[in-house]
This record gives sequence, C-alpha cells and structure tokens, in this order.
Amino acid sequence: MHNYLLRFSFFLVLFASGCGGSDSPAAPTPSIATATTSALNCPSAIIQSSPDGFPQLVSFSYPSLGGLNVDKSSCLPTSGTEFGIGTTLITCMADQTEFATKCSFSITVDPPQLSCPGPQTSQSVDGLPLEVSWELPSLPNTPPEIISCSPASGTTFPVGQSTVTCTADWSAVPTIADQPPEADSCEFFVTIEAPDPILSETKFLAFGDSITAGYVSDPSLSDSDTLPDLATLLRSDSRQRLPNVQQAVQPHNSYPTQLLGLLRQGYPIQSIIVTNQGVPGERVAEGISRLKLALDAFEPDVLLLLEGVNDLNLGLVIQSPDDPNPLDVGTYADYLRGMVLDAESRGIEVLLATLTPVSDGRESGSPGIQAAIAALNARIRNMAPTLGNGGIVDLHAALNQVPGMIGPDGLHPTSAGYRQIAETFYSEIVSRYDITPRGTTLTSQSVRLR
Repeated sequence: MHNYLLRFSFFLVLFASGCGGSDSPAAPTPSIATATTSALNCPSAIIQSSPDGFPQLVSFSYPSLGGLNVDKSSCLPTSGTEFGIGTTLITCMADQTEFATKCSFSITVDPPQLSCPGPQTSQSVDGLPLEVSWELPSLPNTPPEIISCSPASGTTFPVGQSTVTCTADWSAVPTIADQPPEADSCEFFVTIEAPDPILSETKFLAFGDSITAGYVSDPSLSDSDTLPDLATLLRSDSRQRLPNVQQAVQPHNSYPTQLLGLLRQGYPIQSIIVTNQGVPGERVAEGISRLKLALDAFEPDVLLLLEGVNDLNLGLVIQSPDDPNPLDVGTYADYLRGMVLDAESRGIEVLLATLTPVSDGRESGSPGIQAAIAALNARIRNMAPTLGNGGIVDLHAALNQVPGMIGPDGLHPTSAGYRQIAETFYSEIVSRYDITPRGTTLTSQSVRLR
C-alpha cells in the first residue's frame, strides 16, 4: 500500500513538471489599458452687451480633448443658453470623465450703459447759491429706483463748477447670472455763473495835458534835441504850449482809450464812456477854465485828473539859475485843488492822480524837475483825503523805476507806459465803483458718492 502511494505521488510530480516546462507556451494574460490624464482647453471669456437689459442668447464652441480618441465634451450651462446681465461661470468636462480634468470660463453680459444729462449752466443774479434740477438718467427695462445722482437733482449749488455723479446700482436688479454687474456711473458738470459785473458809475472824463491826450515819445528825439528849443520858447512867451507835441499824439495808445477797452471787457453788459479831454502843452491855470466847459458838456460821473507837469517845466525855465531855492509848487497845488472842488460841487467824483516820473536824462537837461515833481506829488497826496475823494491814483509809483515805461524824451510814457496808467486807473475804478453782488463763491467742487 505504501509503494502504491509513492508511485502515485511521482506521477503527479511528472505531470506537473511536463505541464509547466519551459518549452510550453504561457497562457495569455488579459490586457488592461492605463488612462492618461489630459486637460481640456476651454474658450476664452466671452463678453456680450445687452442694449435692452434682457438676457442674451450666447453660443460658444465646446472644448476638445487632444491626444486621445476622445473629442466629445459637455458644458453647463450649455451653448445657446440665455444668459442674464452679469457674469456666469461655465464649467466643461469630457464625456468620459476618467480621461480629462475640468475647465471653466466666464460669460459676461453687460447691461445698458448709463448716460448722464449734458452740462447744466445757470447764472446767479445775486451771487448766492442756486437750485438746479434735471431729469434722472433712464435705462431700458430697468427699475428707475436703481439710479441715483449725488448731489441730487434740486440741490442748491454755489457759484462755480460742481461735479455730479450718477450711479446705476445693478446689485439691486434680479438676474439669472451668477454675479450681478458692477455699479455703473457717469458724470456731468453743474456750473453756476457769477453775476454780470456792474459799475455804479459809467461815464468817465479823462482831463489833462499831452500825457492824457496820448503823446508817445518819438524814439528819434532825445532830450538834447528838444529841451533847448523848449527853454528858448518859454522864456520868450510863457503862454506858448510845448512845441510839436501834437505831431506825436496817438489816441489809440492813450491811456483813456486803453482804459475804455479794459472797462468794456470787464463790464460787457454796461455802456461805458471814457472821454479823452487831454490838450497837449496845457498848464493848470488854463485847465481851470477849460474844465468848467468840459464838465458842462460831458456831464461825467467821474473825473480823472492828471495835470501839472507843464507848469513845473515852465517854472524851472523862468526861475533864475542862481536861485538856490527849490521850485515853489504851492500855486499849482492850489489850482488842482480848485479843479477838484469845482467837480465835486457838481456831484462828480474825482480820481486825482500824481504826476508820472521823468528820466534821469530829463533831469540832466532840466535840473530840479524830479524834485519839483516829488514836491507837487506830495501836495497831491496830502490834499486828497481832505477833499473826501478817497485818496489818490499814484501813477508815479506805478511807473517809477520800471523799465520801458518812459520814452526817449524822458517825459512822456511809451505805449507800455500808457497801458500801465490805464491799468492803474482801472484798478482804482474797480475798487471804488464795482457793485457786483458777491455771494458765496466756490471755484470748483467735486462730489462723488455712491
């Protein structure tokens, strides 16, 4: 029995070794494919407008999966869906999820664009803030309550320019999009113009000698060319006026003409008159009688008085060269005082001016002229407060030591000098007679609120 079992075991070993020998082909092993992950490439973000505020139908190309025999994918929401205003996220994946990762992109539907009113302009007649109203911007198929402006319509605006910002709050509008649009805004300006400038007095009479008439010094002449002839003439007949001055009078360059231009530009709604009554070579004694006629003829509101330098020239010529005393200017000052009182007695205000400076070259040819001008100007400055006319117009200070103001003859201003005289008178006129209403003024205000 034992031998039988041994023989049977040996048979099994032989059978097993024959079946599993190296000469026998191996049984086939089933093949299992290994999945290779690849990314989907989604479309770029899509932006589309909705002019009417309604959802928009949006189509797009589905992504594909490259490198594998898989090119089908699906997206949610699908292409051809209606998208509400705002931004919606689209997620796409391959139909066989084991072959690909997901990808996503956005579709944005922009709402109607907010459009503000045009600029709003009004004038404040009294200079005070002014209430301004306007129609709120509107959007198609959109609740009006989502639109607001700051400052609001009906706000009181000061003189100047203010910025108004209007905003559409889209977060308050229901939408099927994942995220509502950001708030949209626009701006416009509200301008409150200041009142038209106004002067209390509009009729001006410029009275004086060649400097009022507009004598412009001829660059071809010098002091040495003119002064000896002047001295000879005045010694022979003190009633003569200065020679040849009429030949160089340029009315368009005169200070009254330039002053008129400044006043009309500064006060365009008023009819302003500046009458030039300058007579070349005139002395104050002659001006007293002529002034009465001019005041009767033109009936000005304000008299601009500039006169006296010819008297100083004459006084120095006829004064003995051996006289060490300075020229007495008291008589000339009294003449000017009389002219001022005459005008004031008629209810006419007076702007009394100091004499303009002369050059050092003029002083060399006519020694003592600068001291005489300084003395008479001191009298003019002292008399003005006592006459109740509010002070003087200091032309000497305005032109003295300023290059280019006095011409080659050393006495008469250049065109630039006359411009300076006009601007000096203009500043005084504005300070005294401007009655433009003055309210609260704001040059620029910017309000941005949401």
